Amino acid sequence: MRYALKVKVIYILTDSNAGLTSILKGKPKSLLRVNGKFLIQRQIEEYLKLGIPEQDITVLTSSGIEIIKDAVSNTLNINIKDSKLKDCLKDIHDDFVIIQNDRHLITSDDLKNIFDAKTSVYSKNIDFYYFYKEDVFKLEAQDIDDIFNMLSKERISGWCNIQLVNVNGHPIENEEDLYELEKSLSEFTLKGKKAFIFDLDGTVYLGDLPIENTINFIVSNYQKFKFYFMTNNTSKNLTEYIKRLNNFGIPATIDRIISPLIPLIDYLKEKNITKIYPVANTSMKNYLKERMPEIIFTDDEKECEAVVLGFDTELTYEKMKTAALLLKDRKIRYLATHSDNVCPTDKGDIPDVGSFIALFEKTVNRTPEIVFGKPNKILLEPILRLYKENELAVFGDRVYTDKVLANNAGIDFVLVLSGEATRADVEGLERFPELIIKDCGELKYFGN
Repeated sequence: MRYALKVKVIYILTDSNAGLTSILKGKPKSLLRVNGKFLIQRQIEEYLKLGIPEQDITVLTSSGIEIIKDAVSNTLNINIKDSKLKDCLKDIHDDFVIIQNDRHLITSDDLKNIFDAKTSVYSKNIDFYYFYKEDVFKLEAQDIDDIFNMLSKERISGWCNIQLVNVNGHPIENEEDLYELEKSLSEFTLKGKKAFIFDLDGTVYLGDLPIENTINFIVSNYQKFKFYFMTNNTSKNLTEYIKRLNNFGIPATIDRIISPLIPLIDYLKEKNITKIYPVANTSMKNYLKERMPEIIFTDDEKECEAVVLGFDTELTYEKMKTAALLLKDRKIRYLATHSDNVCPTDKGDIPDVGSFIALFEKTVNRTPEIVFGKPNKILLEPILRLYKENELAVFGDRVYTDKVLANNAGIDFVLVLSGEATRADVEGLERFPELIIKDCGELKYFGN
């Protein structure tokens, strides 16, 4: 869309603000990534939608021109200056001057109403200057009246009409503002989905405590979608997960549980590995025996074919020592059920298999040959045979397992902030989640 009016945009970049310190970590606020795209890119794209040429957009920054150029120069041909606002205004003779800073994201729809209203009364003899009212008082140290007086002196009296306009934008002053903005910009939808894959620990419950809004969403939609429940936690027998979900009112059955124990056992059978040393608790060892009656647990280095590392909640120093001594023999295979560093509980995070892997790497300089759990795509192969990728969505609380698994499988990923991850964990990712929500109760707003 192009307007008859000539328009200049001056976009003023502010420093990192206190409400977003944990995410920005000293970066300029304009380099905050909103759903994966720099804030400055998003704002300028909104002006481009209105037909404002890139060369008529000026960015003022005190954060360093090169930092901003590095972020946007490959995609935007804009003016980036390290100068004062008043110096930029002196030589402007356009119909509209929009002055904005990065405390808000102002959409093209927000601005369009102003343009439409003024186009009908356009006169070449009048310059209209539009300031974002709330921000003008924060632009520089000088009082707003000083700016008005300066502009008036530059114009013939009576030919310059300076007005304050408060445009309704999206504030970005703290993490809650960012959270709401990213939700509003997300293109994720439940429409067209047929099955959901839910992480358990940190997504459906925390320790023994259910995450109520998520439970309610699952129960109320259980007949509409297929629900699968995925966990890397190998400290429990799969039937224990069914009992827990049933106690929460979710009518799950054993065929809906996804665990790394399943591909682990398939692999042991395929490779005819029957003699292992399991770093595992009683529950996991019992499950292995149930599914593989022929399996033998041994710490004899002459017999042992593989060390299998699971989430051993009964771990002792003796077990660690035995496993380490066995792993010194490179002929003995090294397998792990998963690689989560911690397991979230209602009392806080506790060490998980990823921590054990790090310990053995320091001790014997070995890492597992195969990790069967998230983010290994092998975990989802049975479901991927039933559905197309765009018919599925993964819901989880960890970017380094749940999200990577979804990306590996080509499936939409929804990050929930009810477990391990925080919004700060997302900022440096190459690819953002399709949606970030506090819990799955908010899914009702996305096309259900």
